Amino acid sequence: RPFDPSSGAWTGRPIRVGSYPAAVTAGYGKLWVADSVGNDVVAVDPATRRRVGVPISVGQGPVSVAAGEGGVWVASLGADTVSLIDPGSRTVTATVALPPDVGAVRLALGAGAVWVTGTTDTLTRVSPQPAGVSLDWKSVRVGQGPIGLAVASGAVWTGDALGGTVTKVDAATRRVVGHYPVGGDPGHVAVFDGVVWVGDGISGTLSAVDPATGKQVGSAVHLGGPVRGLVVSGGSLWAVTANPGSVVAVSPR
Repeated sequence: RPFDPSSGAWTGRPIRVGSYPAAVTAGYGKLWVADSVGNDVVAVDPATRRRVGVPISVGQGPVSVAAGEGGVWVASLGADTVSLIDPGSRTVTATVALPPDVGAVRLALGAGAVWVTGTTDTLTRVSPQPAGVSLDWKSVRVGQGPIGLAVASGAVWTGDALGGTVTKVDAATRRVVGHYPVGGDPGHVAVFDGVVWVGDGISGTLSAVDPATGKQVGSAVHLGGPVRGLVVSGGSLWAVTANPGSVVAVSPR
C-alpha cells in the first residue's frame, strides 16, 4: 500500500499481490513482492499501482527479495534456494539449491555479492555471475539463528536472533572478525549514519552499535512494538513494528 513518508499517511488503496506477501523490494523501475504461499514473485508498476504480467514462479516459500547485482534475487526458505530473476523478461535465469544444513532465510546485496543467512547458523556468499544456469556459493558459520542481515563498508552484519549477538564478517575474506553480545532478539540489523542499528523482535527496542568496537552507542529507544523490519531509504532509517503495526522514522541524532 502506498505510504507518504512526509505525512505518515496512506495515499491509496492496497494493491493485491498474492496470498501472503512476505517481502518487498524496489528496483529496475518496479516493486517486487515475494508471495510465500503462492511460491512466486509479483512485479508491480509503482506509477500505475498495477501488477505487471503474471507471477514469476520461484522455489517454495520465498521469504526475502532484493534488487541489484544484475537482477532480482529471491531466497526461498522451503526450497533452500536462491533464484535470480531477469527484470526485463521477468523470468528466472539462474538458481542455486543450498544444502539443508545451509538453508536460505534472508538475503542482502553488497560488496559485489549476494549474501544469505541460513537456517543452521550460516552466512553464504553467492556469486552474482551465473555459471550457466547455476550459481557458485561458499558459507561461513556465524552466530545462533542469524536472521538480520546488512552489508556496508566492506563488512557483512548478521543479527543472531537465538544467540542475542551481532556478528561482523569481512566481506572479502568471509572471516568472522567480530562477535558482539547485544542481548534480546536482535533479528533485524541495518547500517546507517556510520553505526549498526539493531532492532529487537521481542522487546521492541532499537539500539545503535559502534561498528569498530561492538559497544552500544547511547541508549536504546523503545518503538512501541516488536521490530519486524529495518529499512534505509531516501537518506532515512525506517522501522516497521507489530502490535501495534506501525512505520517509524528514526533520527540518529
